[in-house]
Amino acid sequence: MITVKKIFFLILIICFIGCSKEHEPDWFRIENPYHRIDNALRVKSISHEHITTQARLEKCLNRGIEVLCAVNYQPSVPSMPISGWSSTYYDYTSTTNLTITPRTFSEGFKNFTNNKGNYVDLDQIVQLPNSEKCYVIKSPIHANFIGSLWGDPGVSSLPGLLPNEHPSEFRAWHKLYTWDDIFKNTAANLMFEGKCFGTLNHPEHSIDIHENFVKYSYGLIKGVEIFNQGYTRAKNEYFKAQYDALLMKGYKLWCVSVVDWANSKGSDSNVNYDRGCNVLLLDDVYLSKTLAEKAEMALDAYIEGSFYASGLGSFDIIDVTVNDNEITVKFSEIVDAIIIDIDGVRTQIENTDTVSVLLEVRNIFARFEAYKGDDFIYTNPFFVIKGYSSEI
Repeated sequence: MITVKKIFFLILIICFIGCSKEHEPDWFRIENPYHRIDNALRVKSISHEHITTQARLEKCLNRGIEVLCAVNYQPSVPSMPISGWSSTYYDYTSTTNLTITPRTFSEGFKNFTNNKGNYVDLDQIVQLPNSEKCYVIKSPIHANFIGSLWGDPGVSSLPGLLPNEHPSEFRAWHKLYTWDDIFKNTAANLMFEGKCFGTLNHPEHSIDIHENFVKYSYGLIKGVEIFNQGYTRAKNEYFKAQYDALLMKGYKLWCVSVVDWANSKGSDSNVNYDRGCNVLLLDDVYLSKTLAEKAEMALDAYIEGSFYASGLGSFDIIDVTVNDNEITVKFSEIVDAIIIDIDGVRTQIENTDTVSVLLEVRNIFARFEAYKGDDFIYTNPFFVIKGYSSEI
């Protein structure tokens, strides 16, 4: 029997469905991070690579790296200028004296002749401050912060002590700072006001851990490592899945490719050289700028996503077109395979130099991976920005 009560609930359900549909976005546009790709300069950079010896520095620059964001490791201090720096940070006095005291770390490297026979003057290289923060209280996360001048002890500067060798009551590195401390100190010590490009490094943990880290980073974390040479192919596939999961949750994050430690071969590759760089797309006015102005332009490119992640940088993206609901990406060479990733669903196309996809209002993002031999390109995501026709 149909009662008044049933009719009432039926009307409520119909109204709810109608209102839900009415408030679903019915209009969208595709945000193109490569809108300035025409005639842009391609400039190779690094976002996470430990330069701790002269040999590592030379090996890095011999790969054609032009914007140096070198990482010391421990203590976690910026290593710039690379020709000679002195950084002050704070640590405990000793394993028996828990008084916090300032410490200074000094280092520097020499000019050299590169693999092309050219003399390299280190003071003429474009540089940005960078350091890897890790071993933080109650957190397994590692992260880099390009653009910040702030340093901390990292593991510890105390000689001869590794983290698991500290007595439980003395672990200087994680007793000093929480991530909240690190975020605030990082943001308060920037080379260029308001500008920092933080990355979530080798995201090997759970999505909840990664999401909370990004969510509470005060907007400093803008990138995720999608390739890290020091990890296996299986791990790097996991990094991609974690990256996609963060994008699906609505976080706007770019992707980076890194060497981390030179000569590490966790990537299951047979290559005997290092892979991992980010190719910045810069206006040609870059060539006429001062070193400081070039550094700021490079940092802006990172922040805006005007770059692509690569292994070696041996091939290029030469054109990107976005028309209404269609994205077309053209590479400089016919590649072995292109993977189209739409909202985490991956499709592979082989032996082509161009790929096009159609997006819908229900989509969140699309990104592309191209492979040629031992090299690769990972584009930044094309985000779907949604709205309502009535608002246009």
